[in-house]
Amino acid sequence: MTTKELINSKIEVNKQVEMLGGFGQDMQILFLVDDGFVTPKLLMQKMGILKTNLSLICAKLIGAGYLSKMASDDNKKLVAYCLTTKGKHLLSKKLKEMDEKNENI
Repeated sequence: MTTKELINSKIEVNKQVEMLGGFGQDMQILFLVDDGFVTPKLLMQKMGILKTNLSLICAKLIGAGYLSKMASDDNKKLVAYCLTTKGKHLLSKKLKEMDEKNENI
Protein backbone atom coordinates (compact mmCIF):
# COMPACT_ATOMS: atom_id res chain seq x y z
CA MET A 1 0.00 0.00 0.00
CA THR A 2 1.38 3.42 -0.96
CA THR A 3 1.42 6.35 1.42
CA LYS A 4 -1.33 8.08 -0.52
CA GLU A 5 -3.57 4.99 -0.32
CA LEU A 6 -2.85 4.71 3.39
CA ILE A 7 -3.77 8.35 3.95
CA ASN A 8 -6.94 8.05 1.87
CA SER A 9 -8.09 5.04 3.91
CA LYS A 10 -8.34 7.08 7.12
CA ILE A 11 -11.09 9.50 8.12
CA GLU A 12 -9.41 12.31 10.03
CA VAL A 13 -6.52 14.10 8.39
CA ASN A 14 -4.79 14.98 11.65
CA LYS A 15 -4.81 11.33 12.76
CA GLN A 16 -3.44 10.33 9.36
CA VAL A 17 -0.60 12.78 9.79
CA GLU A 18 0.27 11.52 13.26
CA MET A 19 0.29 7.94 12.02
CA LEU A 20 2.72 8.73 9.22
CA GLY A 21 4.76 11.01 11.42
CA GLY A 22 5.25 13.88 9.17
CA PHE A 23 2.92 16.18 7.35
CA GLY A 24 2.68 19.74 8.59
CA GLN A 25 -0.45 21.73 7.81
CA ASP A 26 1.08 23.08 4.61
CA MET A 27 1.71 19.56 3.31
CA GLN A 28 -1.76 18.46 4.44
CA ILE A 29 -3.23 21.19 2.25
CA LEU A 30 -1.13 20.11 -0.73
CA PHE A 31 -2.23 16.50 -0.19
CA LEU A 32 -5.92 17.41 0.05
CA VAL A 33 -5.75 19.70 -2.98
CA ASP A 34 -3.97 17.00 -5.02
CA ASP A 35 -7.31 15.55 -6.13
CA GLY A 36 -8.29 18.72 -8.00
CA PHE A 37 -9.96 22.00 -7.16
CA VAL A 38 -10.78 22.22 -3.45
CA THR A 39 -12.73 24.97 -1.73
CA PRO A 40 -11.51 26.67 1.44
CA LYS A 41 -14.66 25.44 3.23
CA LEU A 42 -13.81 21.82 2.47
CA LEU A 43 -10.20 22.29 3.60
CA MET A 44 -11.36 23.88 6.86
CA GLN A 45 -13.75 20.99 7.50
CA LYS A 46 -11.23 18.26 6.74
CA MET A 47 -8.40 19.86 8.69
CA GLY A 48 -10.42 21.32 11.54
CA ILE A 49 -8.79 24.75 11.28
CA LEU A 50 -10.12 28.29 11.22
CA LYS A 51 -10.46 30.33 8.02
CA THR A 52 -7.80 32.82 9.17
CA ASN A 53 -5.26 30.04 9.72
CA LEU A 54 -6.10 28.45 6.38
CA SER A 55 -5.74 31.79 4.62
CA LEU A 56 -2.29 32.38 6.13
CA ILE A 57 -1.02 28.92 5.20
CA CYS A 58 -2.46 29.10 1.67
CA ALA A 59 -0.98 32.57 1.14
CA LYS A 60 2.42 31.14 2.06
CA LEU A 61 1.95 28.21 -0.36
CA ILE A 62 0.77 30.54 -3.14
CA GLY A 63 3.77 32.83 -2.56
CA ALA A 64 6.12 29.86 -2.77
CA GLY A 65 4.51 28.77 -6.05
CA TYR A 66 3.04 25.48 -4.77
CA LEU A 67 -0.63 26.43 -4.83
CA SER A 68 -2.87 28.63 -6.94
CA LYS A 69 -6.24 30.19 -6.19
CA MET A 70 -8.92 30.17 -8.84
CA ALA A 71 -12.19 32.12 -8.88
CA SER A 72 -15.35 30.63 -10.34
CA ASP A 73 -16.43 32.03 -13.70
CA ASP A 74 -20.03 32.23 -12.47
CA ASN A 75 -19.40 33.66 -9.01
CA LYS A 76 -16.16 35.53 -8.33
CA LYS A 77 -16.69 35.10 -4.57
CA LEU A 78 -16.46 31.31 -4.92
CA VAL A 79 -12.81 30.27 -4.96
CA ALA A 80 -10.95 26.99 -5.03
CA TYR A 81 -7.33 26.01 -4.64
CA CYS A 82 -5.34 23.80 -6.98
CA LEU A 83 -1.77 22.56 -7.09
CA THR A 84 0.77 24.06 -9.42
CA THR A 85 3.32 21.89 -11.19
CA LYS A 86 5.83 22.88 -8.53
CA GLY A 87 3.37 21.82 -5.81
CA LYS A 88 2.77 18.47 -7.49
CA HIS A 89 6.52 17.82 -7.63
CA LEU A 90 6.96 18.68 -3.96
CA LEU A 91 4.06 16.48 -2.88
CA SER A 92 5.25 13.60 -5.04
CA LYS A 93 8.75 13.89 -3.56
CA LYS A 94 7.41 13.93 0.02
CA LEU A 95 5.12 10.94 -0.58
CA LYS A 96 7.98 8.99 -2.13
CA GLU A 97 10.21 9.75 0.88
CA MET A 98 7.45 8.58 3.20
CA ASP A 99 6.90 5.38 1.18
CA GLU A 100 10.61 4.61 1.49
CA LYS A 101 10.53 5.38 5.22
CA ASN A 102 7.52 3.06 5.74
CA GLU A 103 9.20 0.24 3.78
CA ASN A 104 12.17 0.40 6.15
CA ILE A 105 10.00 -0.03 9.25
